[in-house]
Amino acid sequence: KHEYLVCSNNRDGYDDCENKSGIRYDELEKLVLDAINKKIKKYYDENLLEELLKKKKNIFIDKIKSLEIKKKEIESKISTTRYYLRPLYEDKVQGKITDEQFKELLDSYTNDENNYKEQIKTIDDEINYYKIKEETSKNNKELFSNFQQLESLNRVIVDEFIDKIYIGKINKEKNTRDIQIKWIF
Repeated sequence: KHEYLVCSNNRDGYDDCENKSGIRYDELEKLVLDAINKKIKKYYDENLLEELLKKKKNIFIDKIKSLEIKKKEIESKISTTRYYLRPLYEDKVQGKITDEQFKELLDSYTNDENNYKEQIKTIDDEINYYKIKEETSKNNKELFSNFQQLESLNRVIVDEFIDKIYIGKINKEKNTRDIQIKWIF
């Protein structure tokens, strides 16, 4: 009459499952639905969400601006390094410095430029990270506003809210079990 969920290792006949008892699907579904609705009630305050979104957006914008300033400074250093290469080459041609000195200085400038380019790549990655975080913040608001009170569960809702559900062993004295939900947010 009822559907049950059991540990797949227990069902397949392996003996390495410590949680041998099943749980009724409808009971677990009700527990999960109640937990999601509690989260929604706890966190859904449109004004608070909007304020939080604005704060996060400002933080992300400030960090992005700061990173872009650093990037411009590093690009300026690359330009300066390249600017020094022309006179260096002219000094070599005119015999003011030896081939060995030229090579050492050229290697040094080249290493500096490569280091600067790596720093720019790292900064670009950080900028992209903060842009993604800003989008994720918008998505969290949309998530809560789309699901203000749930009547039933489906795969989409579970995937939006829950990463994993841990079902503990039955406490034989109290006839209860621990169920932990790992949320996505």
